Amino acid sequence: MAATHESCLILVLFTASVGLSAAQCVPTSRSPRIETFVTVKAVANQGEAGSELHLEETGSRVTATLRDHLGGGKLIEAHLTGALTETKSGVCRVHLFGKNAYGQVKIDGEVEITRFRGTATRQVGKEVFSHNVSLRRQLPNETPEVGFSPTGMSQTLPQVNRLSIA
Repeated sequence: MAATHESCLILVLFTASVGLSAAQCVPTSRSPRIETFVTVKAVANQGEAGSELHLEETGSRVTATLRDHLGGGKLIEAHLTGALTETKSGVCRVHLFGKNAYGQVKIDGEVEITRFRGTATRQVGKEVFSHNVSLRRQLPNETPEVGFSPTGMSQTLPQVNRLSIA
């Protein structure tokens, strides 16, 4: 009897994981899919610091907004466009290009079930800076505090995404 329940559980988990991985890449419907990834921290006496990446995907085309919270109420926003592709192994890749007030911004990364991981490259004047990015997926049913809503209006991140740094 235990083996039957164990087999059913394994089948359910496998089916769920196949559904999640298939649903995570290029949308086939004509209506846009919206995904938001965030890592914003409340820094003592400084305000919020971190990044938000808001993706609007229509087929393989992506429009995005990257918001960098610098503490002290400072915010730098970049508007990006690009493409969403799925590799033969099922990896969902995002390539974005755009600019902010200081220069060009490029983001290359992968959309995972719970995260966006990649590299952000920024040009400030003649200098070019690159760094790794790892942002947590904001679920649609999470109550926002700061960040983006599906309608594009500004809200805030879920309390679960906030960390205090003393």
